[in-house]
Amino acid sequence: MEIIKLDESIPLLTLQFNFSNCKVTPKIIKKINSEKQEERVARKKIASGVQVIIPTPNTSLLLFPKQLREAGYELVDAISQERINANANNSKYHMVRFVFSRHECAEPSEEFLKYSDIVHSELDKICRQALWRVRGYLNPFYKKGKNFVSINMEVRIPLISPKGKRIKRWEKDEKGKKVGEKSLPLFPDHFLSVKNEEIKLIKVSKALVRRAFLRRI
Repeated sequence: MEIIKLDESIPLLTLQFNFSNCKVTPKIIKKINSEKQEERVARKKIASGVQVIIPTPNTSLLLFPKQLREAGYELVDAISQERINANANNSKYHMVRFVFSRHECAEPSEEFLKYSDIVHSELDKICRQALWRVRGYLNPFYKKGKNFVSINMEVRIPLISPKGKRIKRWEKDEKGKKVGEKSLPLFPDHFLSVKNEEIKLIKVSKALVRRAFLRRI
């Protein structure tokens, strides 16, 4: 991935999560009108920015919201919208978008501030209880010399069952045969992180890191 430096040139950052299962979509998030077919077509015609994070599956955002706040970004809005997936026989999915602004230019509405603590909690829960396929873009901002970052999360892999237990799976070899003596809790292949004010994908390779991850969820 390309280096994404979080400084004054990036006044805005969005985290967008796509849910195929509406039952796990946070209910507290403000809903806007469902997207119509003509609106979807118009949205798809808008040119994307430069892709800076290639689609990376099995990625955890466990500490990412906290790290964004520490890097000087403030959550200022969140919306939810039902959309059409034309690639899956026009089935419906839910988009949930969280908007972060640099602290010095953040202007959250009074309405949002009334329930911002709950929204923060819901975002942390989304990042803690699932792995995602992550991709990201650097997009031109309306102010000259500025850009905004959009990070999209798709293909949700839950880590916790509806009964509150950790989900386990058997590891398999290249031929698809089970290996090991028992099923194991799921863990990420990568972490999306902020280090030294840069967004980075960190590959998980050490058993110690994996054990620490399992304790946190």
